[in-house]
Amino acid sequence: MDKTSFACGNCGRRLESAEGLCPHCGQAAGPTASSAGGGASSGNEEYLALVRAGIHRRHRRWDLAERECSEVLRRNPDCADAYSVMGDICRDQKKLRDAIEWYRLALLHNPASVADRDKLEQVIDSFYPGRRGGEEGDRAQSSPPVGTMGPRPCSLTTTVALALAVVFAIAVATALLSRQSPAPSDTAGAAAASGAFAPAEQMSAAETPGTAPEGRRGMDDQTAADLPGLEAGLLSHLQSRMTAVDVNCQVSSVEIDPFTASAAIRFTMPRVWSLSETRRNIVRVARALADESFAFDDRVRAVKLRCTLRGAGAKDQVAMLAEAERGAAAAGDPDAGAEEVFSALWWHPDLRVPVGDAGG
Repeated sequence: MDKTSFACGNCGRRLESAEGLCPHCGQAAGPTASSAGGGASSGNEEYLALVRAGIHRRHRRWDLAERECSEVLRRNPDCADAYSVMGDICRDQKKLRDAIEWYRLALLHNPASVADRDKLEQVIDSFYPGRRGGEEGDRAQSSPPVGTMGPRPCSLTTTVALALAVVFAIAVATALLSRQSPAPSDTAGAAAASGAFAPAEQMSAAETPGTAPEGRRGMDDQTAADLPGLEAGLLSHLQSRMTAVDVNCQVSSVEIDPFTASAAIRFTMPRVWSLSETRRNIVRVARALADESFAFDDRVRAVKLRCTLRGAGAKDQVAMLAEAERGAAAAGDPDAGAEEVFSALWWHPDLRVPVGDAGG
């Protein structure tokens, strides 16, 4: 008769029972559902690999954790748990942009996962601070803390005492400010001596608050109003020009952010027999997309590229994320590597080959 064995979901040690606490690490035990006579199934192997990845992650062995997840995804590209663990690994390394992508892939394969949705929201809030700060602040002010009965009424004596204290504090602050204020004729000199800002009329246009250097300024109102036409024109231009660069490249969408004047471009490339060749083709097309975008319209000041790999018998997957400022893609040696051209560069773990072998 086959005998069912169990393993701790935290440390991976084999147990005789799935109930209670693990005697090795003290955490709640979990079954591995493997049998002594029949061998582990593919699902059990995935589970054990992800348990090992979690242990490596908690011990900050990032390469080993990513290797376990990559092996699971290689065997089963539809494993939502593997994408989720990859998101945890990137989140713990403060790679929030990568973590967002991995959590989105996890939800794509398992939309019903409440845990992955919560983790995605938390990472997005950390990556974009203040996104929901206003509404959360209003909620905090309008709702008393849990377990309290709201503000208690103050007695008349307490109210009068607080009012007198406020009046006294205002009077003292006014007196101190009037004594420390410099004479009107010496405003500029006092400001320079104390390190304070000079009056606005004494500042140059580049130093005036609220302005930014020309290279960082967003689009004007007229350009923002014409944004749909600009996006459609750039998409059509890139689709026609990329046929001469790589006939297998497919540019799927272009979105322009008027606040940063950056174009988010999504394109797909086919898998080829060599990972190095696949990576080299992606870099060549990415540089061409950046150059053509900047040449199409001077108002485009940056590009954000997202490449998805497609191939026979394999599920489409995100292969590369990169950003480039105007002039960076065309500058320097045409054979320069991707790291010398793009910023915020990310590769899928399967494509992280040595730079010398990949040519990019």
